[in-house]
Amino acid sequence: MNSISFVNPYLLFVALPLVAIAIVPFAVAVRRDNVNAHNAAALVLQLLICACVALALAGMTFERVITETNVYVLADISYSADENLDEVQKNVEAISKKLPRNSKMGVVCFGRNYKLVSELGDPLPDVRNAIGIDRSATDIASALRYTGNLFADDVIKRIVIITDGAETVSSNNIVKVISVLQDKGVYVDAVYMDNNMKPETRELQLDGANLSPATYVGKEESVSVLVRASCENAVGGRTDGYITLSRDEVILERRAVSFYDGLNSVILPLPTDVAGTFRYLLRVDAVSAGDDRSGYNNVYGFSQTVSAERRVLVLGGSATDAEATRAIYGTENVAYITDAVNAPVSVEELCVYDEIVFSNFDVRKVNGAAMFMKSITVLVDEYGKTLSTYGNTFVQEDDGTNEQTPLTMLADLLPVKIGNTDTEKRLVALVLDISLSMNFNNRFALAKNTAAEFLKVLNPTDTVMVVGFSGGVTELLPPTPLTVPSVIIDRINRCSAENGTNLSAALNHTYNLMPSNFHDKQVVIISDGLNPKSDEESAKALARKMSAENIVVSAIGIYPEEYGNGLLKKIVFDENPNASERSFYKVIEHESEIDITLKNLNEETRNIRIEGERYSVKIRGGSDGSVDGVSSLNAVWGFWYNAAKSTADIVLTATYFRDRVQYFDVPLYAFRQSGKGKVYSFTSDIASDWTFGFSAGDGRKFFGNIASASLPSEKITSPFVVNVEEEGNVATVLVNPSSSLQNTADFTVTITDPRGLVSSERLSYNSSVYAARFNIDVPGVYAVHLEYNNGAKTYASDTEFSVPYYAEYDAFATFNKSHLYRLVTEYGKIIDVDETGVLENAHSKYISYVLDLTLPLMVVCALLFVAGIILRQLRWKDVTSFCKGLFGRRL
Repeated sequence: MNSISFVNPYLLFVALPLVAIAIVPFAVAVRRDNVNAHNAAALVLQLLICACVALALAGMTFERVITETNVYVLADISYSADENLDEVQKNVEAISKKLPRNSKMGVVCFGRNYKLVSELGDPLPDVRNAIGIDRSATDIASALRYTGNLFADDVIKRIVIITDGAETVSSNNIVKVISVLQDKGVYVDAVYMDNNMKPETRELQLDGANLSPATYVGKEESVSVLVRASCENAVGGRTDGYITLSRDEVILERRAVSFYDGLNSVILPLPTDVAGTFRYLLRVDAVSAGDDRSGYNNVYGFSQTVSAERRVLVLGGSATDAEATRAIYGTENVAYITDAVNAPVSVEELCVYDEIVFSNFDVRKVNGAAMFMKSITVLVDEYGKTLSTYGNTFVQEDDGTNEQTPLTMLADLLPVKIGNTDTEKRLVALVLDISLSMNFNNRFALAKNTAAEFLKVLNPTDTVMVVGFSGGVTELLPPTPLTVPSVIIDRINRCSAENGTNLSAALNHTYNLMPSNFHDKQVVIISDGLNPKSDEESAKALARKMSAENIVVSAIGIYPEEYGNGLLKKIVFDENPNASERSFYKVIEHESEIDITLKNLNEETRNIRIEGERYSVKIRGGSDGSVDGVSSLNAVWGFWYNAAKSTADIVLTATYFRDRVQYFDVPLYAFRQSGKGKVYSFTSDIASDWTFGFSAGDGRKFFGNIASASLPSEKITSPFVVNVEEEGNVATVLVNPSSSLQNTADFTVTITDPRGLVSSERLSYNSSVYAARFNIDVPGVYAVHLEYNNGAKTYASDTEFSVPYYAEYDAFATFNKSHLYRLVTEYGKIIDVDETGVLENAHSKYISYVLDLTLPLMVVCALLFVAGIILRQLRWKDVTSFCKGLFGRRL
């Protein structure tokens, strides 16, 4: 409905005085004898001017209301709607019957592209037969943008989309497109199509392939093929089919497989006999054609690089250590460093090596040792590198008070705990001579200092008791855990010398006081050895008795005279046939000798280095392949005492007789998984004669196997780990930087798609990773090149990933209304075409145009005023003649 209105209608009354002003002068000036058409025309013009002025002053407006509605239906006929095309057509027909009054409807079909299949008001088309539509993708945004430009200006504009709401082309921002349409007055509604796979549909689809993208020649490799199947209603709940693996168009294997409803994993071997980069193609087929609805998603491509180069960094304590490792790793692509000063310390420097080897290497000697071990930890845990240690690792020399020391970090990585373990309780009894003879030659002070320093030799988990003896026995300290050594030292320092000496009583008291719940019990006598001869035999007898019961008896002579020295030696060794191999006798005659003597005693007392005999070797396992083809190994002559961690795999053990009764199988070669990498430890010394037998016979095979067994799972030579996550039509490039790379690192990624189009982006840092997103709308191989700049150096990494088929062909994609709601809720609604009045225009949707006539009326006034002046200047004959010429007829 059109209407005229006034802003201030009361001003219309202005017309009355204006008309009076025009008529009164005319009536006075014009008499009957001069009334003519010329004067009458002038009066009419003046009255029209008065009317226009009055209308303009009253603010006359004209409102035109548009009621015609143009509706375009966007029908999604992409491949995902294949099973529901009849339903799409049904909805198109239903919408045509529900149109608002005074409406016209056109139809646009779309998939990857779009096409107007019927103009406004044309007969209803059958969208199922639409031609010229690429159904390999869904691009809603482009279809909307195109349709929005089809509308005329003076109509109500409505678009109704029939779709599942999932776009498989990500180059457009559909929310932004709808917002722009809304700004143009276009209303967008949607009809949701449930294109989820029906329960009765039979389908096989290749979902992915898990493998190491870069590996080594000769390393066993496989690919885990993921196949999704829909066969719940099939006989036996399965679909029989084949998986075919091809390399460079040559079929390597065609395997018959029974696929069950859901996700199936099939492992196929990959050849690594020669170096190179190889393209593989996987294909899945059903035995029966009816068991696989779509063939578009049955192929998956990937590549793998096989490298013949395996780089090893060997860090040896000496040239002899470096020479010994050549029997295992050879010389090609192996860097040997014996001078710790020259050792690389950063992740950037170390990442070029696949394996780092320590052979009797003390990491504390490296300049920047803490950074070095931190880098080693990162390379093993995050980059999947291998760390192998041979012989002494020196971790037993760490006091364990600082978790960030290089030795502590190394100890955390190792598969074994060197030395006594927490699971083996040890009781050490100090039998301290406090007789008056100890007052001579400063023996007493020397003995106290020796006892205090000896406590430092022990493990923090040991239990200590102290018994003092003179003419009687004094229990200075009952069995006490060695958690606060200062308490024990203070008790020793406060004791004083007393008269008399009775060693046998002290040994007997100690024996009776020692709890039975300790497997490892040791007695250490600290004395000058001066004791009544009448007590000698009793003392030796008690020592033999304790040794026979696996109590280790040792002694430290404090400035002993000849008799005292002889007695202590007899007690410990000479007249003690039951003496343990761990028993010791040391002599200290001066304060300066305490540190030297106890340092040499350190390893012996703590059971670290075991040598002196031949220790048989047992093969316990070999999941890593290190003992393949090895039936037996010669005995070793020594090793570093240790216990395996709970996460370790033990390959070899050495049989160690702690005494003549008890023996232990001590790990000789073990490994553990640490993060993505592995850590191996060979606790014997390959640089000495201990393992001479390992260079002949089966031992030669063992050393040869080590090199291949310790290969990393993946070859990574850049100082960062690059991962690509694919989801639908978007790929996210993720870079996990090592802890040595700061958050401000400058990462740039360049992706080349299968068409050769190149796009680059600087990665943004988020939480713990650098990330960038790219569209992957085209199937094929995408090359990824990533660079990291650090000062003057540039580090690069190349990888690739494959998109096997368009996302549109994902038969198991999930569709729901939520995405459509997010798109149109603000600008429209999800409609059900079966409801009554769903397409009726609400009053708010009528379009009106309001025209303000003030300016046009004033223009008309001016024109009329000019016309009046002209009329008065011309004769009536001239006016009629002008009009005849203008209109071609007589007035």
